[in-house]
Amino acid sequence: MIGSKDYSLFNKALKKELAVGGRVIIILNSGGGNFPVALKIADRINKLNKQGFNIETSSIYCHSACFFIAVAGSKRNVLYSDHVLDRK
Repeated sequence: MIGSKDYSLFNKALKKELAVGGRVIIILNSGGGNFPVALKIADRINKLNKQGFNIETSSIYCHSACFFIAVAGSKRNVLYSDHVLDRK
C-alpha cells in the first residue's frame, strides 16, 4: 500500500538511480493507498520525463491510487499477472 512516507522513500531511491544514468524502471505492486502521495509521485515522474529523463513503469499488481503512478511512466508495461477488473 502507498503510505505517507513513500514519497520521500521514492525520491531517495530515484536520486540514486538517476545518478547512475540511463533509464529507470519502477516496478509497481500495490493495491492502492494514499491518493495524495500517489499523485505527488506521479507528478514527479511526469516532470522528470519532460526534463528528458526516461522513467518507465511496470505494474505487477496496481489498483486504485497506484494507477496514477503507472500511467505517469514514459513507457508503461503491464505484466501478465496485472488486471484492471476482478471478474467473478
